[in-house]
Amino acid sequence: MLLTDRFFAGSDTLATSFALASALKKIGEEFGAPTIIFTGKQTIDGYTTQVGPGIAKRLKLNQLTYISRIDDLDPETGSITVERRAEGGLQVLSTRLPVLITMLEGSNEMRRGTLEDALRAAKAETVTWSAADVGIEDLTMCGLCGSPTIVKKIFSPQPRSEKAKDIDTTDLSMDEIASSLMAALFERKPDLETDLLHFAATQFDQEVGHG
Repeated sequence: MLLTDRFFAGSDTLATSFALASALKKIGEEFGAPTIIFTGKQTIDGYTTQVGPGIAKRLKLNQLTYISRIDDLDPETGSITVERRAEGGLQVLSTRLPVLITMLEGSNEMRRGTLEDALRAAKAETVTWSAADVGIEDLTMCGLCGSPTIVKKIFSPQPRSEKAKDIDTTDLSMDEIASSLMAALFERKPDLETDLLHFAATQFDQEVGHG
């Protein structure tokens, strides 16, 4: 199904997940609730990675994100085991179905159909659903009206003229390294030291007052 409507224009992640979740509910009503919902990790425009989890939250589904591989799927026990790419390593996770999975790029090999399949696909009619078709009654939940996120400005960061400072940490202890880093930081950002001291003094006064 192709979900398209002018009311969806300008949707942020919140409004997009609402529209897609509404369509999935409609699919569930007509064809039965899906056991596994696959989404990509993120789009190539916003890179927020929030739409998939947003759909899972709205549909009250377990969610598995950043998945690189499905190790096991057991329909009898209603469980799935996957590999999740995490910072610094790989996690093996298992959960109950139904579930929403956000897949990483390059997780599967592209399968090529036969010429007969390609010709049949070219003649197939695309089913198009609007907001009304999926039962969205409150249109303020869609598009710009349902999007609290507003893009104020998009720009490419300009290269800095200042160069990184090299600090020789040879034969220094961790405390000495930390002191050197703080000294170099305060040298470049003198206002930061004043702000941190003011914050620490305020926190101390609050703790003494509560005590």
